[in-house]
Amino acid sequence: MTSRSPYTGRRPPTASARPVDEDRVVKRYQQVRNMEQVRREMKISITMVRRILDDRGVPRYRKPEPDEDAILRSYDRTSQVIATAGMLGISQQRVREVLDKHEVPHNEPGDIPEFTASLKERHGWQ
Repeated sequence: MTSRSPYTGRRPPTASARPVDEDRVVKRYQQVRNMEQVRREMKISITMVRRILDDRGVPRYRKPEPDEDAILRSYDRTSQVIATAGMLGISQQRVREVLDKHEVPHNEPGDIPEFTASLKERHGWQ
């Protein structure tokens, strides 16, 4: 009697249905410095992009994080942690850390901004 391997919920690995031009992947990544964009354009997985870059020894680029002054200026314009984080491409946690460090008051996650609270009160919303 032969034993079967337990079902893991995964399909067995298969060879790609179409070959990937690895040179093109590397060249495009070096142009745009964005793995997600390369993945979309080449119609391959992000894992495959990473593997190709790693196999070829291509250094990965990281967008430099904005300095604290840029975070404070952006927050001063928007007065919203989520908007500041989105505009600068950083986490909301990072925005909060900088605001706390510089003792800038801000809403905590889950706080209802005053204008929303006044709308709820005016319209009798719960």
